[in-house]
Formats: sequence, C-alpha cells, structure tokens
Amino acid sequence: METSDYKWSVCRYQYNCLLYGSSLDHKLRQFLVRKA
Repeated sequence: METSDYKWSVCRYQYNCLLYGSSLDHKLRQFLVRKA
C-alpha cells in the first residue's frame, strides 16, 4: 500500500510540474510576443 501511495504522489507531483511548466511557458511566450 505504501509503495502505491508513493507512486501516486510522485505521479501527481510530476503532473503538477508539467501543468506549471506549460503555464509558465505560455506566459513567457505571451511576454515575448508582446515585447517583439
């Protein structure tokens, strides 16, 4: 049970990182487009 909980938390952490990274990338692109 502990291992599955650990895997789930890691998966959720990676997913959150992915979402955060994509939103950050989107904001950065908007900023660059506005600057250009």
